[in-house]
Amino acid sequence: MTEAQHRYIAQAVQYIAADESRFLEVDRAVVEKFNAHVQEELQKSAFSSECSSWYKNEDGRVINNWSGTVEEYRAHTHDLQLDDYLQLAESGPAK
Repeated sequence: MTEAQHRYIAQAVQYIAADESRFLEVDRAVVEKFNAHVQEELQKSAFSSECSSWYKNEDGRVINNWSGTVEEYRAHTHDLQLDDYLQLAESGPAK
């Protein structure tokens, strides 16, 4: 998974480096949708059982950041998804 993360980040850096006015800011709605999906999937997993686990926070919420397989992760991060980012004006990222 680390190699897949590196490849994805490298694509983002290359995208930004190609034009000095570019930058990337993840769309909050995309993050919220992704987190909701991960949490929904994790509810079907052993991580959500009644046992205590380092995968859960003190409120019992599973805090794992991925719910699928490594192969699914690699496929999900294979190409930089510019639609997941805000299209920002040249003035810079939102404050």
